[in-house]
Amino acid sequence: MRKYVIWMLPAVIIFLLLSGCSKETPQEEPDTEEPQEFFYEPDIDNTFIDSVVVEDTVAVNSITTEAGSSLVSGDTVETRVITISGVVPDLSSLGMKSSSDTTISLHADGGSCMTPGPWNASDTFTTGFTQTISVSYQHYGVMCTGDYGFQVIVKDLSGTIYFERDLQKGIGIDIDTTWGTLNLPPGTYIIDVSTVTGTDTYVNLTYTPGTGGVLGAMLVVYQNGNLYPISEAEAGANYSYTIDLIRGGNTIRILVVGNFDPSAQLDIANILGASDVIELTCITDEIAIRAVMTWQLDNSDVDLHLVAPGGKVFSSNDCFYGNMNPQWGDSASTLDDPMLDIDNTEGYGPETMVLPSPFDGLYTIVIHYYSDHGSGDAPTSVVITLNEETQRTYGPKTLVDGQFWIVTGIDITDGVAEFASAPDSTSLFESSAALSESIPQKRR
Repeated sequence: MRKYVIWMLPAVIIFLLLSGCSKETPQEEPDTEEPQEFFYEPDIDNTFIDSVVVEDTVAVNSITTEAGSSLVSGDTVETRVITISGVVPDLSSLGMKSSSDTTISLHADGGSCMTPGPWNASDTFTTGFTQTISVSYQHYGVMCTGDYGFQVIVKDLSGTIYFERDLQKGIGIDIDTTWGTLNLPPGTYIIDVSTVTGTDTYVNLTYTPGTGGVLGAMLVVYQNGNLYPISEAEAGANYSYTIDLIRGGNTIRILVVGNFDPSAQLDIANILGASDVIELTCITDEIAIRAVMTWQLDNSDVDLHLVAPGGKVFSSNDCFYGNMNPQWGDSASTLDDPMLDIDNTEGYGPETMVLPSPFDGLYTIVIHYYSDHGSGDAPTSVVITLNEETQRTYGPKTLVDGQFWIVTGIDITDGVAEFASAPDSTSLFESSAALSESIPQKRR
């Protein structure tokens, strides 16, 4: 017995140690208020837009420099900032002139009562505007004991069902034909038909592919593969857009895009109208840091900040709407001074920040949702270009009213800019009380 106890003693000790290790210890709650870097989106190749041919032309009435000099495609420009203005075309027929209805035909063959199912058939389709689609089906056969007859479903990618016809199980012969129309908002949908033993189901769905109508149309600037929303596309409205050119070649187009999604590669069918391609060559000095911010919400105010090494948000070391062209670095030079082009308070943006030749250190891009003006959350993106060659797009990140977003750090060493981890909020912001007092107020 004593030997047995001695033999068991190590096992008991190990068990107690393991029990002690498995005891849960209180975990420190994460600081949910800490803004985190939002990693950039993979590059999206939109260069096909250079050669897109569309039937409807967006008018460009003028291209001018800051000094008011007129430009045309093919010109060489000795300044970075230009303005393009024109008129939005009539949207009532955009994308509809050359489009035609498309029909999806599905057949689920249930075989005989001796062979068990179910059998399925499905397909997807995309509409670029709110429209009425037609759905018809024909179902016939002998429904076998204990089995379902058939089911037809139209749903979106999130699983929301817009139409469902489900014929329940039973015995006998059934014929079920033709269901009418369905109103669908823009989006991608799945139509699915399933059937079981002894039943055949045929389904036809007719729709117009996503290239027409007015709802969801945005006026968008295309520049060197990047897409910047300007405003909702209202027929006959005048538009004016300020573009910050990169050194070298610039390819620019004004687009009307249906169901615009800046986080995805554009489907060519969504381009409802476009201007002619504008080619400009810019021969200004290299810009080390360039950031262009846009957001997808009208009547809202999102702000772009560039914080100098060791600086804090809303201080003299922060370039923002209250300090748009601060004096940094060498007092005898303006090349190490950042400049914010405009404080856009009405929605969409853009806001552009440039810093030609910064002194060494760690800079930080910060975005602040100053006010939603009651409009709600704002999906926000920023395209950052370093040394006119390395580019990243951060976002879209949906911001709520008052939220700060620490986007990324930018390290400058010997005048060369590289993306880097951003400082944490404790080094960028004052205390909560001091921060609320330091935010300069705006007038609308």
